Parts: sequence; C-alpha cells; structure tokens
Amino acid sequence: MMLIEKIRIVGLKWFNKSNIEDIKITIDELFQIIIGSNGAGKSSLIDKCLPCVGAHSDFKEVGLLHYHIKHHGHSYELISEIKGKSTRHTFKRDDEVLNDA
Repeated sequence: MMLIEKIRIVGLKWFNKSNIEDIKITIDELFQIIIGSNGAGKSSLIDKCLPCVGAHSDFKEVGLLHYHIKHHGHSYELISEIKGKSTRHTFKRDDEVLNDA
C-alpha cells in the first residue's frame, strides 16, 4: 500500500482567497478529515493529494509541490519547483535521485 506521509505546497493559485501561501501537512493516520468553509480550498487541497508532478499553471510565479511517500518498504519524494516560466521535477527513492532533473 502506498502511504503519503507529508505534503508541502507553496504558492498554489487556488489558495489566494484563503490567503494561504505555504501549507505543510503531515499524515500519520490512515484516514484524514478536512474541514473548512466554502471557498477555503478543501477541494484544491484534495486535488493536490494525488502524487503527481505540479503543473506550472496551478502556481504563482514561485511555487513548490513536495510529496514524501512510503511504498513497499521504500521512501519516495516527488518534488516540483516552479520559478518563473521554469519548472523542475525531481524524483527520489531512498534519497537517491532517479532523474537528471
């Protein structure tokens, strides 16, 4: 089973209304409850809980999407860094970089 342990999101455009710039989530239970008023960004957060690379268009000028995942005894990190028109994706398994970024 794949378990997302941590998520960090910085500069997500969808959180503008909520005035959230940087969000860090540590998941230490199998089930999580997300509570908030309409327009607070609950659905946007759920959308970003899928471990995939960040789309440049979802972020402000500078953004970050960083997942920490456990799967079959290994630790994985998926990192998307957005700076201006440039996007860099890094994939790690047990702290070893798997791509040339």
